Amino acid sequence: MIKEQKINSWRLAINVQNLRKKQNLTQHQLALRSELPRSTLSYIESGSGNPSLHNLTRLALALQVSIEELLAIPKTQTQLIKKENIPRIMKAGGLVEVLKLFPDQLPGVELDRLIFKPQARMVGTPHIEGTKEYLYCLKGQITVLISGSRYQVENGEVLVFQGGQPHTYLNSFSKSSEGISLVLFSR
Repeated sequence: MIKEQKINSWRLAINVQNLRKKQNLTQHQLALRSELPRSTLSYIESGSGNPSLHNLTRLALALQVSIEELLAIPKTQTQLIKKENIPRIMKAGGLVEVLKLFPDQLPGVELDRLIFKPQARMVGTPHIEGTKEYLYCLKGQITVLISGSRYQVENGEVLVFQGGQPHTYLNSFSKSSEGISLVLFSR
């Protein structure tokens, strides 16, 4: 009984948060709309709450859903982005294609797929001091010039470097090369 109660509290917490955010409501706004104290709403959204039927009814009415929907298994927040809808940027005179792999802006993180045509050269933009960059070679080989040093990154290898220094990517390979670039910005 206690385990089932915890599962239902968790379901309620997730559903209330998702519904509230979907309607662009703050906890304060939902509390006003449902005529519940914000502390009660906060307690429910933390998964600790065990609200009365009266409070569940107020919450369901405020969110314009049924009580059953509040207690149902949460719907997954899944998004499939078709390849033609992935943002692409052409750089280095069209010799390098950069695919932006995160559809949402994530503060402090960039994840890109880099496709280098043969003999492509792309000057990287130095990031703020303390930024760390990870380059994984998916296909071929990518040469990276960093502050006067040359690093040859082969298929399956990862190069980790401080992104705040000047760097340039080269594909001296006779075929296309591909890599994944993960940049973690300093906080």
